[in-house]
Amino acid sequence: MKNKIRFLSIFALITAVTAALAATVFASTPIGSLFTDMKAERSKPGNMPATNVIATVNSKEITYLEFREYKENLKMMAKKEGMPFKRSNTDILNDMIKTQLTVQYAMKKGIAVSDEEVQSYANEQREALQASIEGKALIKNLVEKSGLPENEYWKSNKLLAAYRDWMISLKLMESDPSLATSESLESFQEFLLKNAGQGVNIDQQNFSRL
Repeated sequence: MKNKIRFLSIFALITAVTAALAATVFASTPIGSLFTDMKAERSKPGNMPATNVIATVNSKEITYLEFREYKENLKMMAKKEGMPFKRSNTDILNDMIKTQLTVQYAMKKGIAVSDEEVQSYANEQREALQASIEGKALIKNLVEKSGLPENEYWKSNKLLAAYRDWMISLKLMESDPSLATSESLESFQEFLLKNAGQGVNIDQQNFSRL
């Protein structure tokens, strides 16, 4: 389970942190300092409007804001691990595309979660996070970053959409023994990317401005 959590952590953290993620990834980490660096990065002017579309994965758009947040999150994780950040924009965008391809594949296989399940899961994560020092610190920083009151944050469309994708991805791994490890899932995602064809469209003009 830890491998699954670590592999999916970047996917979920930026908006929808889980209690398990807080315990495995942020234990003994000065969370406040990590978010301070992220805030400083986000305060810099962007290269384009936040809603500009960088890529489209079938019907799902990946905006500049989403790309920027994802990249900032990768930098935060690298700092937490004491590693230099060396990911290219191409690598980062491919990660985001593979995540969406994975969720879409799972949904085509009939894997789904209801609105009630997602909200219930969010409520469970909120309660579990509030039981630990790391979790409380993460809640504080994520809520502050969202700009929403805490109660609204836990019901926000952005949060629930992130949890929904997280839950669908986990259900896919649990339902298919061939995807039971992070390594096998990563290999499968590479396969999805290579065979996506016209389902993936990258706006080269916007991408070149990243």
